[in-house]
Amino acid sequence: MKKLLSITLALVLALTALFSLSASAAENRSEKFINDLFSTKTISVTLDDSAFNGLLKDVTLNVKLGNSIQIAGSGKALGFIKVRLYGGEAGLDAYIGSLGLFRVDISEIIGGNLEFAGITERILPVLEKAETFKKYLKLDTENSTANCDKFVIDKEAAKNDFIDQTDFDAAGLTDLGITKEALKEKTFDEILVMLDQLGNDEMKAQAQAIANIAKSWIAFNYSGDKLVGIDLNFCDENGEVTTVGTGDIGFDFTSISTGVADSAFIAPRVSIDLTNLLKGIISKFVG
Repeated sequence: MKKLLSITLALVLALTALFSLSASAAENRSEKFINDLFSTKTISVTLDDSAFNGLLKDVTLNVKLGNSIQIAGSGKALGFIKVRLYGGEAGLDAYIGSLGLFRVDISEIIGGNLEFAGITERILPVLEKAETFKKYLKLDTENSTANCDKFVIDKEAAKNDFIDQTDFDAAGLTDLGITKEALKEKTFDEILVMLDQLGNDEMKAQAQAIANIAKSWIAFNYSGDKLVGIDLNFCDENGEVTTVGTGDIGFDFTSISTGVADSAFIAPRVSIDLTNLLKGIISKFVG
């Protein structure tokens, strides 16, 4: 479960990094997903029953990012014992039974911190930046299908926005008779060559960074009307490519969604703590 959570959050981070240069025209199903993700800061995944070799079934994992991370999950152990998970940066508890009357502190059982602390500090600033700068994403209609929405960066829009935000006087371009209109007629490659010839290293570095990021793409994969997979090819400002996807986790998702209600993260108020009892049983077998 820890591995699944870590990779899920890594995927969220990668998604928001790409969408920091994104925006939509007419919102389609995938754009709605990412906009809802920004709005609610929640993600929910359900796993195929084969994920845990039949020991756990109907597994769902929910994550909410706020001032601190909240985690909630559920499943059926051995196919019939209801198990629910609740927790966050301070630890994780398992509630057993349909009413959740029995509780086990997983942090105590494993004898260590689950290392959730600090996740929100890394992800929330990226979410906020992404919400501010969503501008350039567009649907790649030629490579999209009924089961896949592929998005790419609108290179022309990114280039023109970069030119519009450049101070031509400070960059010394006005004195050379170079106008914004003339520069917009050039491609990124042509602009980079020109800036290299002019020795304008600062502006060239800025243009190169945007040109690199504009090589990124993301694909949302569907089964019917359900989102079941996400593949990301993210090229950062230095040209380094990160490829990440839900398929890398090793589990098959039956659905990926967002907009998880706050009530999903509220643990049962009354329960019987079986942590010490379980620790005692384990110690007898372990030695």
